[in-house]
Amino acid sequence: MQRRWFKKRILCVCLLSVFLYLVFRIQKQNAVFEAVIENSKSVDVWEFVADFSNHRKINPNLIDFNIKSEGGNYDHWHYSAEYTEFLLYLPFIHNFADAHFNVKPGDGGVYIIQSTHNTCFFTRFLCLSSEAEFRFEPVGRNTRCVKKITYECPLACTLLCYNEVMYQQKTFMSNLQKHFIPPVIVSKNTRHT
Repeated sequence: MQRRWFKKRILCVCLLSVFLYLVFRIQKQNAVFEAVIENSKSVDVWEFVADFSNHRKINPNLIDFNIKSEGGNYDHWHYSAEYTEFLLYLPFIHNFADAHFNVKPGDGGVYIIQSTHNTCFFTRFLCLSSEAEFRFEPVGRNTRCVKKITYECPLACTLLCYNEVMYQQKTFMSNLQKHFIPPVIVSKNTRHT
């Protein structure tokens, strides 16, 4: 009797272990985002995005950041930053990220920002990594922005991760476009008699 109970217990522990492994296994996901900034120079858009202080204007989830180090020159500038964001669907959860950026011009008027991010949740308990390449290409009088991201996510949170990435990056691109729209000047004609 005791032996049978012991076998059932071992079987339950093994099945639970396999279940937890499958549910919380980290998987890599890929996403691509694209936007066209009309009547803009690719170098201007690239320089704006490369300056992390501008992310407060275009990243809706950014709470705070600190530039830890920077160096290089115009042909290859690199810097590291740590920043805090909140999750859209769970705003009481903050993530803490360490990021490294490589900022450099490419060939043919193309400009590039490559980055790696180590994002941790619950005061740096659960950490996930991501990589991104952001390209700024001239297309006539416009700039085509293409951001390719590879991010990690636990299998059990696939939908949550997908929705967070989609919302944040689409909003980022939309806010970037809005930033480069020239202001409309409205004049009123008033006649004095």
